[in-house]
Amino acid sequence: MSSPLRPARVGAFGAAAILTVILAGCATAAPTPAPSASPQSDPVFATEEEALAAAEEAYAEYLAVSDEVAQDGWADTNALHDVARSEALQQDLEDAAMLSGEGNAQIGQTTFSRLRLQDWGSEKALTAYVCLDVSAVDIVNEDGDSTVPTERLDLYPLEIELAHVDGSTDDLLLTRSDLWSGENFC
Repeated sequence: MSSPLRPARVGAFGAAAILTVILAGCATAAPTPAPSASPQSDPVFATEEEALAAAEEAYAEYLAVSDEVAQDGWADTNALHDVARSEALQQDLEDAAMLSGEGNAQIGQTTFSRLRLQDWGSEKALTAYVCLDVSAVDIVNEDGDSTVPTERLDLYPLEIELAHVDGSTDDLLLTRSDLWSGENFC
């Protein structure tokens, strides 16, 4: 994928603004999840269902905040610090600077489907596969014209990491969002 956005790391902003797509087709099965972390660590979540619910809630919150920032033209990115850290936050801030500098704004809501846990047994983080849905999202310039290429995919397969940061075990924050390099499972 060649794009002004980093091809390997894709946040909500990145997927919405991707200029060239190399992914094609859809596979029916998601990647096989890896076994949970070793029994030496004390997992934050008692069950896989609890971990999945927390991941879905945290990722939905991340997308809602990202959409709000994007719909305001990426002028104020402070709210992103409440839902993202590490690589994910850095990438979103870089994407926001580029998109706002071009006078763009987002219309519509980003959603996700098929969130499937890959690893949830660690003390601090969990990883998951997710299909990021940008089908209802448009990026428009100052004149209101769409800047999204017609060949953009609507669903992007991602591998994400959500983590408890700063010693907290309350809120999961997005720390990594990578475009899945294998077969498109969306």
